[in-house]
Amino acid sequence: MPQKHVAARIKDLLSCPTCRSPLEDATNELRCPNNHSFEVRDGVPIFHKETLEVAREHASNPIGAEFEAVL
Repeated sequence: MPQKHVAARIKDLLSCPTCRSPLEDATNELRCPNNHSFEVRDGVPIFHKETLEVAREHASNPIGAEFEAVL
């Protein structure tokens, strides 16, 4: 039977990527006190959503003229 929970030693190192709160093990997911939840697949927490949203004000870091020339 596949493991549904994250190992305690790993979970204690993780925090909610949204609010930085500690995570607690729930059935097939990790949940923070602010009700953000993250699926656990075969013992591995999934911290990304299938569709990513990028803020309109987001700007990428400059890469430098030598790399821009390659692109």
